[in-house]
Amino acid sequence: MNGLSRTGPLRVYVVEDSIPLRRALIHEFKQIAGLEIVGETDSVAEANVAVREIKPDVLILDFHLRDGNAPQVLQTLQGDAHCPLSIVITNDPLNTYREACLAAGATHFLDKSLDFAGLLALLARLAGG
Repeated sequence: MNGLSRTGPLRVYVVEDSIPLRRALIHEFKQIAGLEIVGETDSVAEANVAVREIKPDVLILDFHLRDGNAPQVLQTLQGDAHCPLSIVITNDPLNTYREACLAAGATHFLDKSLDFAGLLALLARLAGG
C-alpha cells in the first residue's frame, strides 16, 4: 500500500458501473479538500490498465461492474509495485463478497446505502482534511 506516501493531493480513481451514481460519487468526492479525481470507469478491463498507468493513491470500486467484479480488479493488482489503497462499495454487502474482496486485497468493504458518510469521512481523513 505504497500509494499513500505522497506530497500532493490524494489521488482517487473511481470504478462504478452506474453512470448516475458514479457522477454523484465524484461530485461528493470533489468537495473534499486535498482530494483529486484522477480517473473513472465502469469496467474491470479499463480499471486494470488505468490503475497501472495513473497510479492513484486510492481506488474506489463498486463490487458489481460491467464486465466482472471488484475481486477481479484487486487480484490483478496484487503484487504490483504500486497497489493503491482499495475501498470496495456495494449495495450487496454479503459476507461472501466481503471475504472475497478482503482476501483479494481490499482494505475496506462498505455498504453504499449505510456507510456513505463513513466513506466520505475516510476519504477526508486520508486527504488530510
